Amino acid sequence: SSNHSRTVQLSEVYKHDQPEDCWVVLHGVVYDLSEFVKLHPGGAQAILTVAGTDATKQFAAFHTKEVVKELSESSVIGVIAGYQPVTEQDEQGNMDLPPIQAMMNTADLEAVARRR
Repeated sequence: SSNHSRTVQLSEVYKHDQPEDCWVVLHGVVYDLSEFVKLHPGGAQAILTVAGTDATKQFAAFHTKEVVKELSESSVIGVIAGYQPVTEQDEQGNMDLPPIQAMMNTADLEAVARRR
């Protein structure tokens, strides 16, 4: 059964900010990335920096929305209570650059540059 019907409070997500207990919100969906963090092609630190937070903006700076489909369905915890998805127009109009400290290597910098 899908966990997309479970509602999660953002305050609950904040408690899961450790490498072995790592939840991240992407586009309103809460994922447990505790296992995936070791496999992340961009390195574990990129995920650990945003553990226990809504990392949608940081994620969008380096990935298309389609990439999230590569995460295992079993990693879905639920959806954020009251989440309002950003329209694609808003998303493009308000595309913020990630903070420079979030960029771990030249591949990160190049990914952001390609989006501009």
